[in-house]
Amino acid sequence: MMAISALDLALHDLAARALGVSIAQLLGGVVRHEVPCYASGPFIREGAEPYGAYLQEIETLLARGFKAIKPRAGVTPRADAEMALAVRELIGSDADFMIDINQGYTPSAARLAAKLMEPARPLWIEEPVPPESLAGYQATAGATACSISGGEAIGSLAGFDALLRTGAVAILQPDLGVCGGYTGYRKVAALAEARDVPVMPHMFGTAINFYASLQMAAAQPVRKSGAWADYPFVEYDVTGNPLIDLCGVPVGANGMAALPDGPGLGVELLPKQLEPWVVENWEV
Repeated sequence: MMAISALDLALHDLAARALGVSIAQLLGGVVRHEVPCYASGPFIREGAEPYGAYLQEIETLLARGFKAIKPRAGVTPRADAEMALAVRELIGSDADFMIDINQGYTPSAARLAAKLMEPARPLWIEEPVPPESLAGYQATAGATACSISGGEAIGSLAGFDALLRTGAVAILQPDLGVCGGYTGYRKVAALAEARDVPVMPHMFGTAINFYASLQMAAAQPVRKSGAWADYPFVEYDVTGNPLIDLCGVPVGANGMAALPDGPGLGVELLPKQLEPWVVENWEV
């Protein structure tokens, strides 16, 4: 599915460039020329204080213009709750934060963590259990008033349908690099729309996936979310990964990313920019 996804993204880029339009225009039209972004981080550290640097790192991200932060969690339910409350106190009510557990808990631990984090009012709790644990998703969602999200690791339409049928996810997050590119994403979005579940692209790793997600989000209907901005948001990897910054850092001081003016993805990426990380290549 990842290979199919890559081909689908490339073919959409080629088609849009041939027509001289952006991918968002190719997909039906630009709904927004600026899309809200959230910082994907900070991350748990090894050692005695896994959340010890979180507040300092979040202050840095807020200073960069981000209005929403998605720290990772999953140390223990009580430690998660203490971290979440500290984050809420730091950012106040003018910014938002989400919690990403990255499939890290059993259903019982996920239920407890979600319940304990409720007073911190996270915008959503992401992947509390593995994607195959449909009963775990249901149990977690039933234990908390917090929104539950997931979907980044699912590649098939049947898998998304099964997750949606549980009624457990309030936000669906297909990844364009996993679910079949724009073609697969739009099928998933149609399934979610039938159940009135907001959809936003999961993104982590490279500039290609970021700009592909930005084009997709710019063409999606806007949903009132109760957050600092309307859904869909686009995720931005703040780990310092050089492959995300190949085309510059697109998030402005207002926490938004502007849709590029150029055709296709709107950015140019040359093979020589990738040379420092290429260890093998072949032609078909």
